[in-house]
Amino acid sequence: MDKWTWQPARVFRAYTLIELIISLALIAILLSWAVPRFVDTFQKNLLTTQSYRLMNDLFHARSEAIKRNLPVVICRSRDALSCERSNKSDADWSIGWISFVNADQDKLRDSDETILRIGAAVPAQISLHFNQWWRFTFSPTGVSGSGSFTFCDKLGHHGRRITLYRSGRARISSTGPELTDCPAS
Repeated sequence: MDKWTWQPARVFRAYTLIELIISLALIAILLSWAVPRFVDTFQKNLLTTQSYRLMNDLFHARSEAIKRNLPVVICRSRDALSCERSNKSDADWSIGWISFVNADQDKLRDSDETILRIGAAVPAQISLHFNQWWRFTFSPTGVSGSGSFTFCDKLGHHGRRITLYRSGRARISSTGPELTDCPAS
């Protein structure tokens, strides 16, 4: 067969402009429905992850205080080496935290005191506040002061609260838009 022989033309299936516009409209409607729900789910998961991360560090600090028979301090820290003081109660802990064995019991970290855990800063979409001061201490018996850490999303839809009891125990609870103690962003 010669390469120049006649062959029937191929038939191409095409979409009309109307079909294309309807398809794009359906995609836009589905995206407008799905994206807000995705953002909402992402925020909830981010809050849950961060609150369990801090809760884990609190459990670890309490456990180490009992095991070592020495006080363990958890405090806010920007540089992961020293505590950063705050002038007010309701301290912003979004910058991160450390826990350390406080052998000399002065509630300040000295260079020879062992850092147990380092908590990195929380993501920018959420904030973390403690309703007490810039530090929290577990005694060698595992008891502590009381207080609560509050995680808030910047959208104001969700929150998580870690409540600490004098016994050294803690619990997490969910909060909603009615959460009044989230600082304004």
